[in-house]
Amino acid sequence: MSTIINTGELLKTYFEVKRIRRAALARVMGRPLKSILYYEKKSDIKTSVLWELCMALHYNFFMDIAIQLPSEFACGTDIFKEKNHQIAALENEVAQLKREKEILMELIKSNNK
Repeated sequence: MSTIINTGELLKTYFEVKRIRRAALARVMGRPLKSILYYEKKSDIKTSVLWELCMALHYNFFMDIAIQLPSEFACGTDIFKEKNHQIAALENEVAQLKREKEILMELIKSNNK
């Protein structure tokens, strides 16, 4: 059931979708073009190189890999903590607004009688 992630395919797909010019990326990273071409042909990559690619492209390839893991796998950081907090605050606000709406509707009904 385990699927091996082909980082070369991951990079190649990203480069094609975003129309990344390999030569320009090589210049930004200070590496030869043949290195960039090599990375997208290999099925695996060193994490330090993947990190450099993330930094050069301002894109999180690690997240692309992480979301392919089963959801029950643990992580040392709750990446959704802030969003969950915002959602809870908005849910509370919606509940409060519904209560206020009900009160206003009751007041309008009682004034119309």
